[in-house]
Amino acid sequence: MNARLFVLGMLAREPMHGYQIRKALAESRTDTWAEVLPGSIYHALAAMEREGLVAVQQVESIGERSRSIYRITRTGRGALRRLAKAAWAGPPNPFPTRLYSAISFMSILSRAERVAALASAQERIEVEIADWGRAIEVKSATLAPSAMLAMQNATAHLQLDRELLMRLQESHTDCGGGN
Repeated sequence: MNARLFVLGMLAREPMHGYQIRKALAESRTDTWAEVLPGSIYHALAAMEREGLVAVQQVESIGERSRSIYRITRTGRGALRRLAKAAWAGPPNPFPTRLYSAISFMSILSRAERVAALASAQERIEVEIADWGRAIEVKSATLAPSAMLAMQNATAHLQLDRELLMRLQESHTDCGGGN
């Protein structure tokens, strides 16, 4: 659903080829939080073309390669509205499930493994926070205010996860397991 929603949403703004959609989602970090994989964009475009939700507006040739520029159809606009409504109707996913799962089973790791895992997670989250900050800077002039608020909220979540990791690092021996 996410790939379809984002592809149709991007095409509702302007006709694009798959790589433009992929690049826009990566620059805004949408691919990360929406879990839209690059291949799913192309798969969604092909499937939605068969379903009449998008149509090829033109084909550009670049050297020996060609790429299709897609536009959303009237049927696609209706599908986009239904997908947007469905997205609002579903429950939010407020928890970083992979992180919480790892924390839940820290006790199976030795003390040294817990220390290393927490340090590694801390490093990765610092990189992620920096990446989101750069994305906000790059996209600040072109994002809708609601999209900017979503990006800032995502950054705030990451900062809370960083705080959690720091607290766990301070008390790593209290995370279960006495090794």
